[in-house]
Amino acid sequence: LRPELLMNIRSFLAYLRSQTLGALLTHAGIALGTLLIISILFFYIYLPSTTNHGNQIQVPDLTGKDIFAIDMELRPLLLRYEVADSSYSADLPPLTVLAQVPKAGHFVKENRKIYLTVNRKSPPTLPLPNLFGEGAGSLESAEAILRSAELARGRVIYRRSPHHHLVLEIRYNGRIITPGTRVPKGSSIDLVIGDGAGPRDFVLNNFVGMAYKNVL
Repeated sequence: LRPELLMNIRSFLAYLRSQTLGALLTHAGIALGTLLIISILFFYIYLPSTTNHGNQIQVPDLTGKDIFAIDMELRPLLLRYEVADSSYSADLPPLTVLAQVPKAGHFVKENRKIYLTVNRKSPPTLPLPNLFGEGAGSLESAEAILRSAELARGRVIYRRSPHHHLVLEIRYNGRIITPGTRVPKGSSIDLVIGDGAGPRDFVLNNFVGMAYKNVL
């Protein structure tokens, strides 16, 4: 080093070793400046390089796609997936994606895991509600109960009965079932109901020779 520069450095160090207010403020300024430089290096250089900052990937729409094709679609994007839940929809084939998190269009970092809800192979079962109970029994109330239980009303079969639109039997796949029987969700339930007319033919007694009051 040049002698003049060396003397300046020695004078500055001697100044810092002094106990004057200016020396103390200079120490504080150097400490703050050092901390600021370290913070800038950490947050703007080191941290982005270790967290892939700025390398964002747009999540594709996976709903309605076969689960076996998901890996081929996500692997080129450096994304992963996991089946987190299952549900049932009669509108889609089994093992297709019903929902995803994050949703399509969101931006994520590479190696992010996409959580999927997949359509079950078979619908869940549920107990058949009571269509004969108190407050029920009619065709209209039976239809409302079936809808609330996510079941469909199938055929309506009329049977001779004096009770108009009264539910007489419940059938599933051609067999008679009773309340509490477990059926697949969304099943079509057939109802046998009364036509309100009663029997057409009946045997008439012989009233010939009988007194009128006895006939009544």
